[in-house]
Amino acid sequence: MKLSRWVPAFSAVIALALGVLLIIKTPDPKSPTSFLPPSRLFEKLEPLKVTPKKETQSQLPSVVPDAPASSSRELEKSVLNQKTAGNQRFESLTELIAQGSVAVREIAAIAAAPMPHFSLKENPHSQDAIQDRFEKSLRITAIEALDTIGATGVDVRQELQQVRDSQKDAEIVFLASIALAGIAEGRPGKVTRFIDQV
Repeated sequence: MKLSRWVPAFSAVIALALGVLLIIKTPDPKSPTSFLPPSRLFEKLEPLKVTPKKETQSQLPSVVPDAPASSSRELEKSVLNQKTAGNQRFESLTELIAQGSVAVREIAAIAAAPMPHFSLKENPHSQDAIQDRFEKSLRITAIEALDTIGATGVDVRQELQQVRDSQKDAEIVFLASIALAGIAEGRPGKVTRFIDQV
């Protein structure tokens, strides 16, 4: 019996709480953004614009790089120099590729460069086997770059044919042939799609 006395009071408290919640959650009909979900509300905000004071502007560091960018030819030599550290060679290749269509000839020269001969033993973890894979990866990356540059509308057929005709490594020749086939089909960028699928 005591419980039945508290049920109406408890129901009244719940009804009051729901009423307050409904009032708080009801959107303002005058504001067009009030009906947007919270994630869309932030789209209406303008970015904060901060302009440093003149005295602090002179203290800001210069954004101009200290060293001039290396020429395409220097980067090509760095990539192909086996005495240079591997990470430096890969960085040079990355920098060369970033130059885009300006460096097509140098990128093709890297892809066409003959593979060094290593005494590949049965051990796939030998120093020679690791070095062989690294040299091949540089050349494959160069072919991928040519393929990507070709997809931007630059004609790289001559460079890819040079790689295909002068390179002795079967995998590199195969990838150059795939890139050429993609261009012939009017769908350049085929090497990248092929590698993504494999």
